[in-house]
Amino acid sequence: MEHHGLLPPIAEPPSAKRVKLLGRLVLLWVAIIVVRLFKLQVLDHDYYRELAQQQQERTVEILAPRGTILDRTGQALAISVPVDSVCVNPMRISDAAGASEILADTLKLNAADLAWKIKVAQARHRGFLWIKRKVTQDESDGLRNKATASRPTIMRVTSVAASGA
Repeated sequence: MEHHGLLPPIAEPPSAKRVKLLGRLVLLWVAIIVVRLFKLQVLDHDYYRELAQQQQERTVEILAPRGTILDRTGQALAISVPVDSVCVNPMRISDAAGASEILADTLKLNAADLAWKIKVAQARHRGFLWIKRKVTQDESDGLRNKATASRPTIMRVTSVAASGA
């Protein structure tokens, strides 16, 4: 038998074939996940953002105020008092220092403390922050008259207060 310097082809072991097949399957699996992520995050982004807003934001109308609580002689123990409270969405405030100055001036609060609270809420990605509850009518009107880009939300809240009788 003559040998011309060429080696006969070596057969690939079955374990190497299995490793290649497994590598191809993993590559296919990763490709499917990347395509699916692209579809969800890029192509369907607007749909899912609107769906999330519908699930997370809603307006609840309270039709009737609470009734007055009376004692056995008919004297009012507690009555419903409508009051305004002020809250903001920190994620929509671009200038925390400016917004806190406006709010602090109108609501008679410490501007530095308020700016710190807004920045902390922004760092924690909070979409809601109480600024002051039970504000006076003058404070509420003062905020409504201020025209700013980071205008606070003034909420009408009904609270039960003791009548003082």
